Amino acid sequence: MHLPFYSLPRHAEELLQCLQAGGLVLYPTEGVLGLGCDPYQEDAVARVKDLKKRDSKKGLICVASNWQQVEHWVQEDQVPSFSHIFSTWPGPVTWIFPASKQAPGWVQANGEVALRISNHPVICQLCDLYGGPLVSTSANPSGEETWTCYDDLDLVWRQEVDAWVVGEVGSLGGASKIFHAQTLKQSR
Repeated sequence: MHLPFYSLPRHAEELLQCLQAGGLVLYPTEGVLGLGCDPYQEDAVARVKDLKKRDSKKGLICVASNWQQVEHWVQEDQVPSFSHIFSTWPGPVTWIFPASKQAPGWVQANGEVALRISNHPVICQLCDLYGGPLVSTSANPSGEETWTCYDDLDLVWRQEVDAWVVGEVGSLGGASKIFHAQTLKQSR
């Protein structure tokens, strides 16, 4: 089976076109393989949730290469302090914020949006290429073990994903930790 592998920056134009067309992209993250798409395209986000067998009402983490790419999605006046949050970024920590009206509703849950500013080189290149955040959920069916290499993918995923980005999964050894920005308490 032909595998749609792409490398950055060599295949930047193809990856950009894939994302703009609502494609699903697999890529390495800090601790697992990630599945992403354009968070502004409701149909693409629905494809991610369907592939993961995830409840459509649940939100999804979005990742960016810098705060400026996502700050307009956050009700900043509802967050008591950003100093601790920013001390964890860039890095493998996800924060749940009260969502502004500019955050796409289909990535939110209960009026909140989960965001991570990454330092993973592939994620940063993808977000900078796209000019904004991307959906970034673990590449695995919901409730099942996360995948850390492309050989782990089952046949359904191999057929449903539009592009695979070459790169190494980081050493985190699992999904990012998640905290609430209003309380600074860990969610999971």
